[in-house]
Amino acid sequence: MKIGILLDSSAGFKVGELNSKIIEVLPLHLIINDENDFLETEESIIKNNLSEEVKSDKRKSTSQASPGELMVKYDEMLKKYEHIIHLSIPENLSSMMQTAFLVTADQPYKGKVTVIKHSMAANALKYLALKYEQMINKGITDLELFQKEADTWEKETFLALIPSNLQTLARGGRAKMVILKFLKIVKAKVSIQWGKKPKKIGISRTYGSLFDKTMSVIIKEMDKDFKLFLLLREKEVNSKLISTVHSYLEDNKINYKFETLSLVFPWHAGSDTIALIAIKKDLLPDVAFEE
Repeated sequence: MKIGILLDSSAGFKVGELNSKIIEVLPLHLIINDENDFLETEESIIKNNLSEEVKSDKRKSTSQASPGELMVKYDEMLKKYEHIIHLSIPENLSSMMQTAFLVTADQPYKGKVTVIKHSMAANALKYLALKYEQMINKGITDLELFQKEADTWEKETFLALIPSNLQTLARGGRAKMVILKFLKIVKAKVSIQWGKKPKKIGISRTYGSLFDKTMSVIIKEMDKDFKLFLLLREKEVNSKLISTVHSYLEDNKINYKFETLSLVFPWHAGSDTIALIAIKKDLLPDVAFEE
């Protein structure tokens, strides 16, 4: 059975990246002032100067791909593949996964698309998709094994989000009630562990102290045997903050791989938003270790 994999743009994957042959991307929507709607693609970000718009005071929100857009993408992929594995942005960030389950419950997609249930986000999904591709290349076609792999990753992956603007994150996200608890801490930065139930990792007035708290929790939970990914957007993040992050990790001899964060996250959480993702090394696909 020939299987294709579908991600959405929040996973930070570029088609063809790391020599992938079967992973495709469905763009989410970036909205300004409830009226100007842009697809999250590199071409659209550059053409519409969205790297600057994310820093503005304009009202910003995001939207899932519509059921119609999703069906068009499924139809396009089913011309090339016998089956699609869909790894969507999680339910605590978007209703995209729920829409995918509804669309695939009936013909013509029933039995032809498998939507994976999970609560992971950002580039963790990119590497899970690459692991799926590695499994497929080894001849694995039992669809239950792909859900089991996601279940394992969920237990062995840690996502820490450091938003630069809690107010905008609370206004725009599906985890609004969780974020509202922190809004009284106006002058402090907060590190949040993102999962089924997002929870606070640490609060501090300085990034150095916050990184200390965050890395202590990651090391404790992951038992050191993990690969760390630093996610941010260089064009949007304050250069001093970028230097602070890199210096902290290097001074503390923490090995990490730098990658670009999807614009969906700073669109909701502020332009200086940073994420740290730790994934157990023995889960990662071989390409994750290529430089």
